[in-house]
Amino acid sequence: MGPWSGSASPWWPWSQSAVRLLPSSSASSGRCSSTSRRLRLHTVGSQLWKSPHFPRPRCPSRPRVVPLTLPRHRFLQMLSAACQPLDPDGTVFRLRFTAMLWWAITFPVFGFFFCIVWSLVFHFEYTVATDCGVPNYLPSVSSAIGGEVPQRYVWRFCIGLHSAPRFLVAFAYWNHYLSCTSPCPSYQLLCRLNFSLNVIENLALLVLTYVSSSEDFTIHENAFIVFIAASLSHMLLTCVIWRLTKKHTDHKSYNWKQRLFIINFISFFTALAVYFRHNMYCEAGVYTIFAILEYTVVLTNMAFHMTAWWDFGNKELLITSQPEEKRF
Repeated sequence: MGPWSGSASPWWPWSQSAVRLLPSSSASSGRCSSTSRRLRLHTVGSQLWKSPHFPRPRCPSRPRVVPLTLPRHRFLQMLSAACQPLDPDGTVFRLRFTAMLWWAITFPVFGFFFCIVWSLVFHFEYTVATDCGVPNYLPSVSSAIGGEVPQRYVWRFCIGLHSAPRFLVAFAYWNHYLSCTSPCPSYQLLCRLNFSLNVIENLALLVLTYVSSSEDFTIHENAFIVFIAASLSHMLLTCVIWRLTKKHTDHKSYNWKQRLFIINFISFFTALAVYFRHNMYCEAGVYTIFAILEYTVVLTNMAFHMTAWWDFGNKELLITSQPEEKRF
């Protein structure tokens, strides 16, 4: 007896006197097989199937085929949050703050590593050359991002795209700090100073990016000095503000801010000492150490700004209509 012939099947829930399933003459005309099978009733009328207490016949269990899908890229998942259904209260745009942070950090990270790798592969001799001719194995940041094309154009493109979200993050931090309370009498002044340093850091980064050292060394050098001074001051002042409002802050974010600031501070001043040693003695490999320390300064700066992921993880950026009584 086959699996379709009445009560001989162990899974059949009713007796043969009630109903029987017969295979159709064609293997491609029904619902319960790969193509088709026909359900035929013999002794019980059609009213039996309308009873709510009588179970309907079910197809024999078959292995369920689950389609395998590859996970989508994390960055695309974050950006897809902007396509979520909007509220019927006039909201025309919604974006998770973390998606904007991915936007702000992905472009400079990609541009940085692209310029380094491209310089090593295609412009190695030019980008690692030193004034005194000693062996060097890594390009400096200025040489990698502004010395040759297409590195110069890629870096400018990435920094330009990430600068607008950086300004929004600066405003978000300013409002966040002002919403916290602190017993320090000059707390609000520190918040304004921190916001100003954040904006100056971003502006100086734009200047030193779009004016390379080969085009105008004086402007590039001064912009770099302003950028480093504003960056270190902003990091230090941020840690101070978070310490003043410690009960309002995320301890994980605060601890990482401290670590990244310390690493950035030590790496910068060590790189400064190595740079002067290279100019004084022209030793082989010293400029390579300087380049590694430069990379550390750049990456720790990016990571410091990325700690906003923990600070604004539950926030959203909205474009919505004002209430009727507040419209101009």
